[in-house]
Amino acid sequence: MGRYDIFRYMDNFFDNMIVNNYIPTTFYYDQGSVVKDGIKTYYDKGKVSRLGGPAIIYDDDREDEYWVDGKKISKEDHDKLLQEYEDNKIHTIYIDGITKEVTGKKLKLINELLKTD
Repeated sequence: MGRYDIFRYMDNFFDNMIVNNYIPTTFYYDQGSVVKDGIKTYYDKGKVSRLGGPAIIYDDDREDEYWVDGKKISKEDHDKLLQEYEDNKIHTIYIDGITKEVTGKKLKLINELLKTD
C-alpha cells in the first residue's frame, strides 16, 4: 500500500464514520496538541504530557495544568523536571573544527566563560 493509498483509506474511513453516525468510544492523539471547547491539551505517546509548559491550557480563568507522562504535577515539580532535562540534554558544539558533545549544564558554563563585557 503506497502513501497515497493510505490517505485514501483514511478519507474513506472518516467518511464512513460520518455517514453512519459512528462515534468512536476511544480515540487518542499520539503526539501534538488538540483544541476542544476552548481547552488546548498536549499529548505525547497518547498520554497528556508536556515538558515545555502546561499540558492543559484553558481559555478562561481556570489555572493551567502541568502533566508529564499522563500524571498531573505541580508547576514547581514541572520546573524542576524541565531544568533537569535541560541540564542533561546532549548538545553538539563545534570549536575550531572539532566536534564535541556536552551536556546542557556544561554548555551553560562554556557560554558563561565565552561572555565578554
